[in-house]
Amino acid sequence: MKKLSTRFVRVMMYVFGFVNIIAAVIGCGYVLLKDEDEGNRTAAKRALILSAVFVGLDAVVDLYRAIVISLIGAGGAAVTVATVLSALILIARIAVFVVLAILAYTEYKPAAGGDAGGRDRRRAFVCRRGRNRLRRTSINEMMPLQRRARKS
Repeated sequence: MKKLSTRFVRVMMYVFGFVNIIAAVIGCGYVLLKDEDEGNRTAAKRALILSAVFVGLDAVVDLYRAIVISLIGAGGAAVTVATVLSALILIARIAVFVVLAILAYTEYKPAAGGDAGGRDRRRAFVCRRGRNRLRRTSINEMMPLQRRARKS
C-alpha cells in the first residue's frame, strides 16, 4: 500500500471529524491503531475529541428542545432559542474544523536534509531592507548578521 502524505492524513482527520462522528471514529481509529507518526496521532485524537464535544453540545440542545416542546408546545421563544443555539453550534463546528484543517495543511515540513541546524524546526522569515529592496531572510541567516552588527 502506498503511504499517504502526512498533510493529507491530518486534513482528512479533521474532515472526518466534521462530517460525522462515525466517520471520525473509523478514520481516526485506523490512524491511532496503524500510524506511527505522532503528529498524525495527535490530529486524530484532536478530531475525535472535538467531534465528541460537538455531538454532545448538539445532544444537549436537542434534549432542551424536546423538553420545551413537551412542556410548552411547538411554538414559543424557547424553541427559537434552541434553533439559534443549534445554528451557533453548527457555525462554531464549521469554523473550528476549517481552521484546524487549514493549519494541518500549511504545517511546516522539514527538508530532507534534517532539522534546521539544531535550531527551531519552523523557519520563520522576516523581511529586511537591503540595496533598496526587500529580501526574505530566514532566522538562521540573520544570526551571523546580528553577530557582525554587535562587533562593529
